[in-house]
Amino acid sequence: MSQQHVNSEDVYCEICHILLPIIRILVDLNQTERIENVTLEICNEFGLVLDVCSGAVHEYKDVVFQVISLTHFSNKALCSLAMNCDRQTDYPTLNWSVAIPDRKPPPQPPKPPSPDSPKLKVLQLADIHVDFGYKPGSEADCLEPLCCRKGLPLPHHPAAGFWGTSLHCDIPYWTAEAILEYAAKTEEVIDKILFVVLILFYPNKLISSTILATHHLIMYGINLVLTNSIR
Repeated sequence: MSQQHVNSEDVYCEICHILLPIIRILVDLNQTERIENVTLEICNEFGLVLDVCSGAVHEYKDVVFQVISLTHFSNKALCSLAMNCDRQTDYPTLNWSVAIPDRKPPPQPPKPPSPDSPKLKVLQLADIHVDFGYKPGSEADCLEPLCCRKGLPLPHHPAAGFWGTSLHCDIPYWTAEAILEYAAKTEEVIDKILFVVLILFYPNKLISSTILATHHLIMYGINLVLTNSIR
């Protein structure tokens, strides 16, 4: 079966319901080394990108094995909890209640500072993802986890723009450089720089390495481009 983008929760739930009983059997038989081959066969049957499936197995298999060994949940309940396959209210064991001993204190509205208080200018850089392999004009809606890197777009398919594309792509490094240079030129004085980033594991070596390279570029850009703007 050809590989495809799969964003349907129903597909992931179906895979979970097929795969979880097999994992339990392999755990009981002490044959967990076979789980990658089984998972890849199922991914291939559903047309998923195989390197993503393989990366997910390598990253999460030990956690899954431990959960299966310790939990008293059924397969269906586990899929419901992990993949949101069913309403969790259908499972009494998933309906948790937390007793709060005291009422929370009444809210205290913040007091605004006095007009003559010191003021700081803060530059916030939020979750910038840079792809050093970005190629303008390449396929922007591909079957890989990260597009805009190779190939020509099919007829009526979008191509990667010069500055970036709002599809399955990160931005090129020159766009990130332009953002930093614009910030340095626009603001004469920047007191603080706040770099906010969400660090997650992606079951794909290409995306993981791209995220790491992005962090290096942003930190280098902050030190090099914005140094003269910081007090």
